[in-house]
Amino acid sequence: MSKQCDIVRDILPLYVDGACSEASAEMVKEHLNACADCNAIYQKLLSHTSEDVLHEESESVIMRHEAKEKQRGRKKITIAVLVSIALCIIAIFTALFLLPINIAYEPVKIDFPFEVEDVENVEMYHYDGVPESAEKKVVVAENDIKTLYDKFKGLSLKDKTTEETAGADVTSFRFNLSDGTSYDLIYACYGVKNGELKSAAGGFKYFTSADIGSYWNNLNKELEATPVNESELPGSESISQNDIVLITAKSKLVKAYEDDFEKSRNLIFTGNRRFYKYE
Repeated sequence: MSKQCDIVRDILPLYVDGACSEASAEMVKEHLNACADCNAIYQKLLSHTSEDVLHEESESVIMRHEAKEKQRGRKKITIAVLVSIALCIIAIFTALFLLPINIAYEPVKIDFPFEVEDVENVEMYHYDGVPESAEKKVVVAENDIKTLYDKFKGLSLKDKTTEETAGADVTSFRFNLSDGTSYDLIYACYGVKNGELKSAAGGFKYFTSADIGSYWNNLNKELEATPVNESELPGSESISQNDIVLITAKSKLVKAYEDDFEKSRNLIFTGNRRFYKYE
C-alpha cells in the first residue's frame, strides 16, 4: 500500500460526505479509478448508510442502559435484603423484650390428700409485709372448715412464675388433721390479681388471681385475731433465725431511712422559707 493510499483512505469519509475541497475530491476520484483496494473501501463506505449508524448507536445505548439497570437492580435487591434483615431484628427484639408473652397455661386444681371430715380445725395467719405483725385466727366450726376446704378445692390455679415484690401481704392456712398431722397453704399477694399459693406438703407453687387474702376477714367476722410469734407461722421452719433477724433489721432500716428522708425534706423546706424571708 502506497503513501497515497494512506492519504486517500484518511479523507474517504469526507469524500463520501462531500465535505472535502474540489482539488482533494478530484485527487481521490482519480486514485479510486486506479486503485482497486481503495475503491473497495469506498464502496463499503457508500453501503454503510446513516440508518446503519443509528442502529449501531441505538444498540450501544440500549446495552449501556441495560447494564445500568442491572446495576440498579442489584443495588435495590441489596437494600431490600438489608431492610428485611433489619425488620426481622426489630421484630425479634420487640417480641422478646417489649411485648408481653401470652402463654396458654393449663389450669390446675389442688388435690388435697385428705377429706374435709379429717380436718379438726384450721389455723389462719395473716401479716402485712412484716412477719412480726402476724396475727392468728382458729376456725373450729364445721361449716367454716367446709367453706375453706371447698374454696381451695375450687380454685383455678396456673403453673407459672409469679412476679414477686417486697412487702407482700401473706395469709396462711394450717389444716390440722385428726391423725395429728397438718397441711399448710401459704398465700402471698403481690398486687391486684397477682398472687402465689404454695404448699411444702403438697409440693407445689402456683399463680392465682383469686383474692385468697379476703378469707381472713370474710370467712367469719366473729373470729378473734390474736398476735402470734413468727416461729409459729406456716413455712417458718424453712427460714433460719438469721433470716428472720435479717428481715427484721431490713424493715427497721427502711423505716429509719424514710424517717431521715422526711426530716431532711422538712429542713430544706424550712431553710428555703427563711431564705425567701431575708431576701
